[in-house]
Amino acid sequence: MDKSIQKFENFIRQDLILENKNLIFEMFSKDNGYNEEEYVDILTTRAIKEFFIDLICMDKEMWKENNLIFDSFSELSNCLINSTLTNRDCIKVIEYFINLNIENGCLEENENLKYSDKNESLEKMSSSLAYHIFSKIFRHAFGKRGSFVDLDEIISKKIKQNYKNSNSYFSCSNLIECHRIIKECYLDKKDNQSEEDIEKTIKAFKNLGVADQICNNFRVILKNQRKKKEKKNIEISIKSKKTEISKSLTQKEYRLILEELNNYYDFNDMYPIRPLSLSERMYCLELLLKVGYNNSQILQFLKSFEYYPDKYNNVISKYLENYDKIKYYEEKYGLQEFVKNLEDWFLELFICNDKDYIDMKGIMTSELDIVMKQLPKTYEYELKKVNKKI
Repeated sequence: MDKSIQKFENFIRQDLILENKNLIFEMFSKDNGYNEEEYVDILTTRAIKEFFIDLICMDKEMWKENNLIFDSFSELSNCLINSTLTNRDCIKVIEYFINLNIENGCLEENENLKYSDKNESLEKMSSSLAYHIFSKIFRHAFGKRGSFVDLDEIISKKIKQNYKNSNSYFSCSNLIECHRIIKECYLDKKDNQSEEDIEKTIKAFKNLGVADQICNNFRVILKNQRKKKEKKNIEISIKSKKTEISKSLTQKEYRLILEELNNYYDFNDMYPIRPLSLSERMYCLELLLKVGYNNSQILQFLKSFEYYPDKYNNVISKYLENYDKIKYYEEKYGLQEFVKNLEDWFLELFICNDKDYIDMKGIMTSELDIVMKQLPKTYEYELKKVNKKI
């Protein structure tokens, strides 16, 4: 059994033991009679926990024999949120049931599979796992008390209430589509997810009924994994490059260049030592060329800066350092009007009075930020400049 699933099962069992079971039955001894809704809510919480233990302990072959499809992701995620499991363990538990569904054929249109369908009447819901969550303990508890209440009516009412504003009660086609997206964008691409894959995966999780808290944590985990993967792919390894040193460099010159680069960049963890300006980055690129790095490797180096801010003392220095880069993309990206405005504001800064200086500086900062966001992240300008092609 997967360690995360084992942790989840252990948590549920311990949680049930710690609960005072007498609280459930004390409600029947209240002077004004028991509160049916309150009683049902308490039973629901316990039923869900025991139901998950049953599912975890169920043999996979039994799932296949009974054509079961897990469709209670909303209840599962709520239970996970209140557990002591880590964020990663929570994701692995959800992933366990998704994989189980896929193995059991949920990606195919199979009329024998037991889904819950919001377009069907409640009478046809008895085959869904969600229905069993509410019926398993309710029948036992009410029956033990000798109650003659219409249990099916109570269960139906609870299901309607629980799924009224929830995406966890979905159609068969929606369940298939969500699992298909998760398989294509996450399960099959764990080591090579794009930003688009991550967002599609999170949306599919939400559509299955997984709680926002878990989905948001999952997005952070996936983005961090992608960031680490990109850093590992940056092919800047000092040891491996020794054989590619330019013949014009001596070992001493090579060592000195590496020492200089280490003042700007941590090659072990693949991130800049501090925020760098464009001119500092270009300086690093020139040094990298000298020790034998090609354009592909330099491009990977540049991409590693995407997660870190630039460093400029003020808007004037930022404008002057990036002016050539902005002009390079001016016509291609239709920035002529922005460039003209920036040039005008730049001149105004030197002729305005002290009273207007702060306002004009703020306007220019805003205009410059707008332009910088429109520049592409292809690094075409940097590559051509470092290769002396512009």
